[in-house]
Amino acid sequence: MLLAAVVLPIAIAVVYGAAALLGAMRDDAAAVVLSRVALCLGLAWILDLVLLVIVLGIQSLGGNSPTGTNHSTAKQGDDFHDLGDEPIDEESAGQGE
Repeated sequence: MLLAAVVLPIAIAVVYGAAALLGAMRDDAAAVVLSRVALCLGLAWILDLVLLVIVLGIQSLGGNSPTGTNHSTAKQGDDFHDLGDEPIDEESAGQGE
């Protein structure tokens, strides 16, 4: 679904550009067909984006992250130490100069 959300706008632009080109070359029947195809691709893109939001909402309510690790069980305040950084004392901060 995520790949379609990225590829569909590009496909819409290409198909709609081809429709405009055919319209400029006075091939009105083909221009109308490609315009309708671009419209259908646009509707598919909107549907895809809505479904992506629904899936992300379901995942966030379930507490599962997309990578499979559950960060909701971490205690508050553990985030600083997870980075491997130690707090800096005011006294030791000026000694490195």
